[in-house]
Amino acid sequence: MFWGFSSTQKNLVRQDFESWGISVGARFALVGFGSAGARVLEVLRELRDDAEFLVVSRSGAAGEGFRSTRSLDDVVAFEPDAVVLAGPVTTRVDVLRQIGALNVPVFIEKPLAHTLGDAVVVVEL
Repeated sequence: MFWGFSSTQKNLVRQDFESWGISVGARFALVGFGSAGARVLEVLRELRDDAEFLVVSRSGAAGEGFRSTRSLDDVVAFEPDAVVLAGPVTTRVDVLRQIGALNVPVFIEKPLAHTLGDAVVVVEL
């Protein structure tokens, strides 16, 4: 069940992830586990039931069956194939700077940024 996602939104998320061509057994890092993060994780689980997930949240909890952490350093050590950024919009620039060295696809949940200046930085990163 994709609670809160319309079928159009669900299909757009699917298309984004499928366009990355990520292989079987992929490793995803999900930064932010609020309602948006939980919805995206549900889509990912449906698309890639063989995938491995690391969830970064303030509480360090992500539900049964998922590795979880509070630290972005753990994302770098995890070496994901892709990152989903679904945390607070005000933290996105800082998070992208910390994970930028990974050089992997990043799916950013809307909105892209908190300010126009931050949006420019996000695009440049």
